[in-house]
Amino acid sequence: MPSPDLPVPTLAHLRGEQLYGDDFTSEQVEQWFRDEAEAYFEMSGDSQEPGRYGYRELNHQALLRYIPASRRFNHALGFGSGYGTELAPLAGQIERVTIVESAAGYGRDPALVMPTTAVCAKPSGDVALANESVDLVTCFNVLHHIPNVSHVLGEFARVLCSSGLLLLREPTTSMGGNWGTRRPGLTTHERGIPPSYLRGKLMAHGFVIEHDTFAIFPLVLKLWQLGPAPYNSRILTSLDRLLCRLLVPHWRYHAVSRWQKIRPTEIAILAKRA
Repeated sequence: MPSPDLPVPTLAHLRGEQLYGDDFTSEQVEQWFRDEAEAYFEMSGDSQEPGRYGYRELNHQALLRYIPASRRFNHALGFGSGYGTELAPLAGQIERVTIVESAAGYGRDPALVMPTTAVCAKPSGDVALANESVDLVTCFNVLHHIPNVSHVLGEFARVLCSSGLLLLREPTTSMGGNWGTRRPGLTTHERGIPPSYLRGKLMAHGFVIEHDTFAIFPLVLKLWQLGPAPYNSRILTSLDRLLCRLLVPHWRYHAVSRWQKIRPTEIAILAKRA
């Protein structure tokens, strides 16, 4: 069950027809923020430190390979990007970076050789940057920790200049549906975002989706328990993409059986500000 002051999810939420939290009041949004602000950092410990980052090849295959090496970015926003490691592969193409982060414990990836500014996240989801002041936004596995997703996407649209790029990677499943309890390996409120909902909100905010792909197949993810990160491996990441592509028709938001859990669990999107 959710926290006492938060609404109870409905069947429409579990079916993925509506996104739980996206219509919360400002008070409910602030409560959610307080619960989540430091939760992931405290839970993950040092697993997200630059040297242990486990999604380099996945980010490359799903998103970064579509950005020409000749493309230059004056100002990049890493929304919830922790150490900023997700931006490191583009370091030679970016002039300066702003990282918006809710957890105070993150440092800075030494690979970010460009000027980098850290800004505290606001409970409202507002981004403290001027209109059309950035030309690249990255947001990897962050929105599912946030209630008012459509508002934050609107902020990305506001701060991005024309033809600026947005790189997203988000879970697409309910993560069990118990969105007010601490679950093994999950924070209290995190829940995935249905792909149709995410695509629809992006287009409503004036984005054009240039590439999208499903990722994170459960059986490949389990290999992580054996040691090496599978999504730093070109072979395993390619296998993951193939399995996800084959099983897209089997996707459903809220699985109620083991068979229904055999589906891709994330989506990666590269969108351009129209």
